Parts: sequence; structure tokens; C-alpha cells
Amino acid sequence: MNLPTRLTAEQAEQYIGTTAEGLKRLRQRRAIRFYRHGHRSVSYDRESIDQYLKSIAVEPMPRGD
Repeated sequence: MNLPTRLTAEQAEQYIGTTAEGLKRLRQRRAIRFYRHGHRSVSYDRESIDQYLKSIAVEPMPRGD
């Protein structure tokens, strides 16, 4: 997926795999960096989203076979 550095809300939703409401919650918690363009328009920082996704990743446990 070749995405720009700043994502629209729709692109960010698809990239993260969440809904508009989920993206809004992340924005309200300041979990990801975003940019406000005027009163309603918002874009999202792709690097910040990548960092967020890494921070919530759960590593697999080694199997004791």
C-alpha cells in the first residue's frame, strides 16, 4: 500500500482497520498525531499511526515443544 505521509480520515481508518468512531477515540486520547485544517478537516500522521500500532502489538509467546 503506497500511502502519503499524511492520511485522510478514510485512509487512516482503512490503514488501522477501524471505524470513524474508533479513529475519533484515538484522536481524543491523543494516541496518534493529527493535524487540524480549519474547523472540520483533519489529517493523520502515518508515522504516528505506525508507532501506535507497534505499541499495541502483542508478541507471540515461545512454544515449549
